[in-house]
Amino acid sequence: MSPVAALVAGAAAAAALVVGGRPGLPRRPGRRAPAATAAPLGSSPLGRAAVAAGGATLFGFLVAGPPGALLAAGAGVGVALAVRRRQATRRAEAARIATIEFCRAVATELRAGRPPTDAFVAAAASAPSTVRDRLGPAAEVAASTGDPAAVGRLVDDAADGGLAGLRRFAACWHVAAATGARLAPAAELVADALHDDVELDRAVATAMAGVRATVRLLAALPLAGLLLGTGLGARPISFLTTSPAGWACGAMAIALDGVGVLWAGRIAQRAGAAIR
Repeated sequence: MSPVAALVAGAAAAAALVVGGRPGLPRRPGRRAPAATAAPLGSSPLGRAAVAAGGATLFGFLVAGPPGALLAAGAGVGVALAVRRRQATRRAEAARIATIEFCRAVATELRAGRPPTDAFVAAAASAPSTVRDRLGPAAEVAASTGDPAAVGRLVDDAADGGLAGLRRFAACWHVAAATGARLAPAAELVADALHDDVELDRAVATAMAGVRATVRLLAALPLAGLLLGTGLGARPISFLTTSPAGWACGAMAIALDGVGVLWAGRIAQRAGAAIR
């Protein structure tokens, strides 16, 4: 197998290793959640990216020797990090949407006349698994003791990452428990605010889509240059894969290309943050 084929195969192998399925939006209240499955290759995005890059490197070495390993490693690292970053963004959005559904479910139960602790237990039980699993301790306390203060503390403890919106709900819960204020309108306001955040992030992602596409295109230009040089008879791939000088040039090119992609990605991230 040629080094170019090793590069493509390494990238494909990395993508296959890190893609664990696109996380769907949370299910609607009242539907049973699918059974949870164990993460195939580790629980952290960094761990999966490392495994993917190592697998791609080994694959490239087996099919094309050291040059193939170098090319496949560069392609594998880039693909693994890009895929994991996109999956993390989707998981964070799905978690926020799950929080929105939970807050609206609480408001619905309260408007139906249920006490706050009973409404909390019912909404947590019907919430998407992302929220239901984190609110399990709080729901158990609400069902057993009905202590609003303890429930609020446990909800606040469960708020992290994509579920940071639960911290807003916990603040409303504490105020309602301390003053007797109505919780349903506050829960709906929290859901509306989180919904606006999701819509804003989607609008920013749409606005930055062209910039990110340009970055990916620029990152792929070196490979296009290799193919063009090969078509013209210059044999750049032979130089890069058969001599120490070529190996050094290839390693430097991969490193600089990676730094450029990271730098451009950071600029796009800051621009997106400024839009927000």
